[in-house]
Amino acid sequence: MVNFSFFNISVLLRTQRRHIEQVKVVLHVILDYLYVASSGAYEEDKDSLNDLLSAAIIIGSSIQEICQKLEGQSKEVLCAILGLYVLQNIALILGSRQRSVVETSSLIVAKFSQFLPFCGLSYFGLLTGLSKIQEARFRRWQAIGMFKHTLSSIDYPWNIKSHGIDLLLSMFDGIIYEEDDSGVDFSSFLPNLFSSLMAIERIMMGAPDPLLRKRAFIALRVCLGQLWGFKALEIVEMVLRPPKGGPPSLPEDSEPVLSALNLYGFIIIIELTGKTNYTGVLSEDSLRKAYSEWIMPLRTLVSGILAENENDGGKLDESITCALSPVQLVLHRCIELIEESLKQTWQNSIFHCISSNFQVQFKILLLFCC
Repeated sequence: MVNFSFFNISVLLRTQRRHIEQVKVVLHVILDYLYVASSGAYEEDKDSLNDLLSAAIIIGSSIQEICQKLEGQSKEVLCAILGLYVLQNIALILGSRQRSVVETSSLIVAKFSQFLPFCGLSYFGLLTGLSKIQEARFRRWQAIGMFKHTLSSIDYPWNIKSHGIDLLLSMFDGIIYEEDDSGVDFSSFLPNLFSSLMAIERIMMGAPDPLLRKRAFIALRVCLGQLWGFKALEIVEMVLRPPKGGPPSLPEDSEPVLSALNLYGFIIIIELTGKTNYTGVLSEDSLRKAYSEWIMPLRTLVSGILAENENDGGKLDESITCALSPVQLVLHRCIELIEESLKQTWQNSIFHCISSNFQVQFKILLLFCC
């Protein structure tokens, strides 16, 4: 494997003119070569890519020294180039599957991150838009959804997922104020949002590190707290019973509908497991409304579309069946959860009624005895 350590600090510092043009040429060659090396073609030489990344850090230091000697617009442009160079290297590191890189990724990323403040960038702010996320609920939901690939992919090791959980938690520290998000279509966030919540739950249950499982639990609780605060049932209703009237458009909107159903069932399970009712989802009125106005009309619609398509053949019909079969499956699960919850609510009401009557009768008996 070729080593580009010859692009050292002395070479770049000798460049007296056309700094920006020269640096662009050098970085183009370096990044192209790093991309090829990180693809896994040279896995047999476990130290080669780490050596190249170490050389890339030295080159970053060279560019930083050049920046310090410049002034005005030239300095600003070169600092921006350095920032982009650093981000591209971090992306290559986090995307690499080579074991030697994965094992040292935290250290290498930390070294590259040291350049960011010099470029006028914040590490967390750059990657997440932290200040804006802290000001707007819908941006936080978008950001949570962006974690789904990192947290759910089997291609990423546990230490990368641990960094993802830490980054996610940082988004909720110091929330400043809430922008007016009325008019925002929150239903468009549901598929990615629910996928991220499920990924966090799997980490909470399956991570080998107890500390990571604990942080994942905290992250799940914080994310759900955001939903509770915005009345999660209203989000579900916006999808399953659109404000424009009528049922959702299927199969076109099958993905958001599936996510809304999953979220609804997830909320019921969380509330049942914790013996809570923060969202009001377990109240009898809420359960009956969901059953009669959301779930049953949707089941009739889905069943009708699937039955109609059974009589026809062709690729289009197969795609419709593939889109709606998961919806039908989750619908049945939601019906079971609602019926189970209604049954429990009815039993609790009967018990409360009997208990109250017994207390009244006991008090009357005491009066006669006295």
